[in-house]
Formats: sequence, structure tokens, C-alpha cells
Amino acid sequence: MAQAQYDYETSNGTVSITGYDCSSAGGAVTIPDTIDGLPVSSIEVGAFYGCTSLTSVTIPDSVTEIGYGAFGGCTSLTSITIGTGVTGIEGAGFSGCACVTGVYFKGNAPGDLGEYLFARADRAIVYYLPGTTGWGPTFGGRPTALWRPAVEINDSNFGVRTNQFGFTLNWAGDRVLVVEACTDLAHPLWSPVGEASEQGCVGALGVRRLSLFGPDMGQELIDQRRDHPA
Repeated sequence: MAQAQYDYETSNGTVSITGYDCSSAGGAVTIPDTIDGLPVSSIEVGAFYGCTSLTSVTIPDSVTEIGYGAFGGCTSLTSITIGTGVTGIEGAGFSGCACVTGVYFKGNAPGDLGEYLFARADRAIVYYLPGTTGWGPTFGGRPTALWRPAVEINDSNFGVRTNQFGFTLNWAGDRVLVVEACTDLAHPLWSPVGEASEQGCVGALGVRRLSLFGPDMGQELIDQRRDHPA
């Protein structure tokens, strides 16, 4: 991954990102978990502030702290994914991100929060994974919801093919989905046909259920009733 667009400092064997060159790179950005062989541990004050070309950002598990206004004023930002390591987010971290609709946390709720975290980000919903802790009905003033896997029905892979049904699953990349299917919807007998982290293809019609497995959680079955509800 190209890392020249990042300004950063090193201290005690870790990297803190202090700035980002939005003029040379924008769109969907995945922040690296290492730079120069050292783990990226923090995103400092205003590091991405005013980066209007940024549309989505993924923060790695190595990051523990997000500084004041780190992503403030990123007016084109629509999606934020935050890794398992974040324990603190300073004030106004995502303020002014008016287009954000989803903030996806892979870990437990950070306990150290600043004020005005999502000020003027009135469309944001905070999603959390099954088995994680510390979540309430709101987070940083925004409503929360369970982050469930989604079948992308508008994806080019979705639909009936000859003797098979194709689809794309969108979920946290480190979770495993076990897909169950049956060949006779009149007398359904659901059986696992494969595992997928993000994509799957089932050689039978009538996909209804996704079995979720993850750390520190039991099996959870989610009905995905489509054209043929049982």
C-alpha cells in the first residue's frame, strides 16, 4: 500500500498519523496497520480534517486512539469502519460529516469519549457486532443497531442462475458465515453448503438462513426470507 500520502511521527515503537494528503488520494481509504514496519497506534488531532474527497475510511485494529477532530469536516464521508483496538475517541472526532450513514465498530464500545463526537452528522447510525460489549441504545449521541450481515440484492452477482443462486454478503471481514440452503421449498431441509467471509455462491434455490459464528458468541440464525418465505 502506498504510504507517501501520510504524515506521521514515531514514538516508543509505534506510529501516530498526524496528517493526510487529500489532494493526491481520496475515495475509499484503508489506513495501514503498519508504516515502516511499526504498528499504527493513533490518528492524531485533525489528521484527516476537511478531507472532502474521502468517501469511506477503514481504521485498523492496531489503532487505539482517535484524536480531536481527526475526521472533522469530511463532508463526502459516508461510511466509517473502526477496528477492535480503539478505546478512546476525542471530541468532534467525526463532526461535520453530514453524509455519514453508517459507523461500523468491530470491537467493544470505546469507554473514553469526547464531546460533540458526531456533531452535524445527523444521519449516522452506529453499528456493533454480536458478542461485543458496552453498547447501549445510543453512542456519542447517535442511535445504535446490531451489525448484521447483509445480502447485496443490487449486486451483479445476485440472482438465479442455471441450477444455482448467486449473491454477495457484506459483513465484517473477520467473521465467518455458514450458508444453508435447500432444494425443495415445499419440504425444506436446510443444510450447510459452504462458508464465506464476504462472498458466497450456493448451488440451490431458496437460500433462507445465514449461520453466524464469531469469537465469544454462540450460533445465531438469521432468516433471510426472499421470494419464497417458509
